[in-house]
Amino acid sequence: MAKTDELMKNLFKHKEIFADLFNATIFNGQQLIKPEKLTEINTENIHIEDSIQDKDNINSNITKWYRDLCMRQNDSILQIILGCEDQSEVDYSMPIRTMLYDSLKYTEQQKNLELRKRKDGTYYHSKLRKNEKVLPVLTIVFYYGDKEWDAGKCIHDLIQWPEDLELKSIIPNYKMNLLWAYNIKDIDKFKSDLQYILYMLKYKEEKENLKEYISENNDNLQKMNQDSHNVAVALLNHKLPELIEDDKKGEIRMGKNAIEAIHDDGIAEGDALHRILLIMKKIQKGKTLATIADEIEEEEKDILPIYTMIKDHPNESKEEIYKLLQAN
Repeated sequence: MAKTDELMKNLFKHKEIFADLFNATIFNGQQLIKPEKLTEINTENIHIEDSIQDKDNINSNITKWYRDLCMRQNDSILQIILGCEDQSEVDYSMPIRTMLYDSLKYTEQQKNLELRKRKDGTYYHSKLRKNEKVLPVLTIVFYYGDKEWDAGKCIHDLIQWPEDLELKSIIPNYKMNLLWAYNIKDIDKFKSDLQYILYMLKYKEEKENLKEYISENNDNLQKMNQDSHNVAVALLNHKLPELIEDDKKGEIRMGKNAIEAIHDDGIAEGDALHRILLIMKKIQKGKTLATIADEIEEEEKDILPIYTMIKDHPNESKEEIYKLLQAN
């Protein structure tokens, strides 16, 4: 399977899903973004360059950061440029990156307006005129990591403010539209496959709720488009590929047992996290391996790997301990 970030980009290239993302969140359920009115915009010319030079300023390394996805809506009611940035990890520079992406899109519009065509077919540039306007640019940062976002959500969060001067009221701010996939409140406002994916993420570690949701929505889950299936597999069950069938076109498709496998593995991970947390709490109380094993009615040898990993990594979360155990 492709990497998760590639799968996410493919998911949001579906115009009905891209539109649903904005309608359900930014526009509070109003269907203002219409899939049939969307046109994907080439993002190759919307990028940020990082240039890193060595200590002698001789050799430089240039890294280009490209927008994930950008679309334009041409509609009589609302003309707007929409961007979506997918994040699997917390990025402490994200407000700056997002502001730069949006600024570049405004600059691109300005340059296009300033490019004039003469009667003979040749072109020339002149400054923006009073009656010429650019379209609004709106970006959503869709964060799907399981760790809570602890970075800034606006430019003001990143600024080192002087203690003795009040500058916040005069320094322009830029607020980022951040959506955390694990903490979206009104999931029912989503009308596309996103609703099913978000609900399964919500219940990922809740055994009975996940089982009930899958049982009640199994038909709809099986009807999800190919890219929705791939994202569900990537986010809900990293062990699932062996249960996935390849069709003649080479596409990855969930087999008949795939949804149930998501459920089973989700339960297994949930049970493991619960067990790790239980042992964590007992270690914090100073209890020995033998005492813990006796209290939770387990063999010492069965919980020794968890006990040792927690002791070796006392500051890690239960999720990180689980990942470390999986890697060993």
